[in-house]
Amino acid sequence: MSPIIKKIEQAECNLKCRSKKDALKLVSVIVRSGDIESLLYLATTGICNNPGKVTDASGRTPLHIASSVGKLKVVDWLLQFKGAHVNAKDGESGYSALHRAIFHGQLHIAKALVSTYNANLSVQDFDGLTPLGMISINHN
Repeated sequence: MSPIIKKIEQAECNLKCRSKKDALKLVSVIVRSGDIESLLYLATTGICNNPGKVTDASGRTPLHIASSVGKLKVVDWLLQFKGAHVNAKDGESGYSALHRAIFHGQLHIAKALVSTYNANLSVQDFDGLTPLGMISINHN
C-alpha cells in the first residue's frame, strides 16, 4: 500500500470535522506552498476530511486563505469538490472570499469567484462594505 493511501486511511476526522488544529495545518500549507503543491498536499495527505468548511481561530476557511494568496487551483478544488461556501464570512472581519481576494489584489480569484461560482457582490462585511465597496476605498 502506498504511503499516500495509508495517510488518507488514517485521517483522524470525519466529514463533520470542525478542528481548529486541522484548519491551521491546511491554512499553513496554502500560505507556504505553490498552487499545485498546495492542492496536491491537501488532496492526498488526509489531514482533514472537511477542508471546505473547517475554520481557524479567526473563523477563516481554507477558501478565504486561498483567495487571499491567489491560489486558484485550491479555490476551484475547495468549491467544486469539498463543499466550501463561496459567500461564507470569516469571523475576523466578516469578509467573504471575494472581499479577501479584492482586498489582497487577487483579481484573477475575484473574477473566478464571480463568473464561475456566482459569488454575491452584495454580501457585506462587519463594517457594511460590499466587495465592490472595498475597491473604491482601496483605490482612493
